[in-house]
Formats: sequence, structure tokens, C-alpha cells
Amino acid sequence: MIVERVILEDWPYHLAEWKYQDKFAYDSKRKFAVLIKWDISEDNEPGFRPVLLIEKTKANFELDRIEGCCNGLSIKKDRIIFEVFKNSILENFQVKFPHHISI
Repeated sequence: MIVERVILEDWPYHLAEWKYQDKFAYDSKRKFAVLIKWDISEDNEPGFRPVLLIEKTKANFELDRIEGCCNGLSIKKDRIIFEVFKNSILENFQVKFPHHISI
């Protein structure tokens, strides 16, 4: 399922219209959430960009592109752990939470 548009009267985030995957995660204290935005290359190679939604400031930050398809994700302390399907292999990929983003 791809979410094309979220329609909530009080939706506080301003996200560019794009295609998002049906995967997301919240941190344990619900200070931020992570959405998965599709990012298909010009060579038609699958990839995605994690998008962080910060509850306190209502800001959003897009992280670097990750090659492959996100099969699942979780948040552990200062890291986002992605289960990525790439080249017929399922592997874990970790991204440390960026220090310049205050939650």
C-alpha cells in the first residue's frame, strides 16, 4: 500500500507530495517518527529515504538515500535499524540519529 496523501485537519507537518511506503516507526517516548519515502533511481533501481518527523518542533528531515526496499524498521536508542531487501538478500542496515537534529 502506498500512501499518496494524508488528510487530517490538524496534520502539523509540511511534506512534499511524494510516494511513501506503508512502513513507519515511533521512538519509545514518541518524540519522533520515521516514514519511508520511495526514491527510485534514474536507472530504475529501488531505494528509499527515511523521513524524520519531530513531534516537539513539527519539523521534518529527510535522510540520505538507502539502496533497496525497506522491509521493516525499528528504533533503538540513537539508531534507526532498517531491514532492507536488496539483490535478493535481506540485511540489516543501521543509521545513527543525526546530532544536528534536536528532539
